[in-house]
Amino acid sequence: MNPGAATVAVPKPSEAKAKRLATPTTPPRPPPPTHTDLFALFPPLSINEYSKGVMDVVKCESQVQDLLLNKLLGEDFLTQEER
Repeated sequence: MNPGAATVAVPKPSEAKAKRLATPTTPPRPPPPTHTDLFALFPPLSINEYSKGVMDVVKCESQVQDLLLNKLLGEDFLTQEER
């Protein structure tokens, strides 16, 4: 054995942790819920609450689109014909 060489600790076979395999009594972990799953499982309490949430998202998206459009128009990215 080379005394200057790096050594790596290898666990003894008795100390190594065995992975638990999925058995009929312990099924594998289910995937995380998707947006559709959450909406189907927890629908909004009222139509007004749902409408308010939709309007908030639409307002946010329109603000971002306005900012991007103004940025494109303010820079030399578009030609005069494209503007």
